[in-house]
Amino acid sequence: MLAHADARVAALEAQLQALQQAANSADEAVNARGALLIDRLQDIPNRVREVATHGVRQGAATALSIAQVRFGHELRYLQPGFPGEDDPADYDELINDFEGVAEAVGNRVDEDGAVNNVFFGR
Repeated sequence: MLAHADARVAALEAQLQALQQAANSADEAVNARGALLIDRLQDIPNRVREVATHGVRQGAATALSIAQVRFGHELRYLQPGFPGEDDPADYDELINDFEGVAEAVGNRVDEDGAVNNVFFGR
């Protein structure tokens, strides 16, 4: 009976160690902040949002850069947003139509560079 309990404790310790390694890998992947592991795990959603927001901005900037070079129009001074009289929901179909182009633009962006820019300001 004691041997069975020892084996169970060893199995639980192995599971705990594997869980801690996985948690450390997850928090390191997104450079989560916090002194304790629990704090870093709770910070992961915030860091993921930061990366996603940066990715959207990087994608938009890349798309505008490509459009400016391709068509020769100065786009740096465009007012952000959709025209005031239109409902932004009306643009959902148009945005979906650009999915293929967006994928090509996304392939042009260095993911590691974008993530490092969020975390390290590079």
